[in-house]
Amino acid sequence: MSQEIKPINPTRQTGPQQVICGMLMGSVDAVPGVSGGTVALVLGVYDELVTAISHCDHQWLRLVRQRAWRQASERIHLGFLLRLATGVAVGLIVALSIVNYLLSDPQTRSFTLAVFFGMILASTVLVARMIQWQSSQQRETCLGLALLGAALSFWLTTLHNANHAEPSLLYLFGCGAIAICAMILPGISGAMVLLILGIYEHLSAIPLALISGSATTSTLLKLGVFGLGCLLGLIAFSKLLRYLLAAHRPLTMSVLCGVMVGALNKLWPFQTKTIVGSGEHQVPHYENVLPASLGLQTGAVILSALVAAAIVLWLDRQFAKESAGLHNTGAAGRQ
Repeated sequence: MSQEIKPINPTRQTGPQQVICGMLMGSVDAVPGVSGGTVALVLGVYDELVTAISHCDHQWLRLVRQRAWRQASERIHLGFLLRLATGVAVGLIVALSIVNYLLSDPQTRSFTLAVFFGMILASTVLVARMIQWQSSQQRETCLGLALLGAALSFWLTTLHNANHAEPSLLYLFGCGAIAICAMILPGISGAMVLLILGIYEHLSAIPLALISGSATTSTLLKLGVFGLGCLLGLIAFSKLLRYLLAAHRPLTMSVLCGVMVGALNKLWPFQTKTIVGSGEHQVPHYENVLPASLGLQTGAVILSALVAAAIVLWLDRQFAKESAGLHNTGAAGRQ
């Protein structure tokens, strides 16, 4: 991945198309296992998005301090970012509302987790394919980093659910800063990161509260703090992540691959539910178990995971064909 800043092409999509692109990205990013960054690549807005974020630098801050609003806006292509962000917000709210309902219903929870499990398992395979070591020593280093990432991710998924039943504002801010970085990483989604951090189901309940009108001041405050963490995290870490992928790509991808493997523990579709705490502080706690029997429902859950994995692999293959076609077209045009 080159660190060269590419010019933004605002005519690539119209305004409404950019909003729709954002909606699709937001909808996908609400699902653990599929990266909104991958969708941005398919829809043709990835370069514009990363370039706009990368332009939030000292030169942009200088323009803001000088109150050169027009130049500052043009530098980061503010209109494009606002349209995309609007679509992402709408897509997230709708998708999270649906996912929260599916996870809350005992009849659909196992199937929903199975779909997520299959998606992340397939995405892990795709990320592993991206790791290209240059020597046997680097291969051993990549393997060690993958194991370290898996161990850390697995440990985070074992933390008690009650710890984050009512997460603090500082914790929400940090989760937002970390999860949003997944948008510019291939193969890993922000929803999966939130699952590892233990606040995915907590946050997915907020859109329902907003839609139903039951949101309180505390709910809006939490949403605002999380959003601020996303904004600052994206600005602060975008350049670092681009550097790591450019200068240390095999090592970075190895860590990501390990993190995704460890996260599968959180998505095991066969669970038992217990209630912990007392009074108003009662929260559900889920513990992974092996299926009691290989009956019809167990088979259907396993099939759901396999179908979800197959869809992710198929979409990746289609994207690879499309990218190859665009590359060949561009090469022919230059001849």
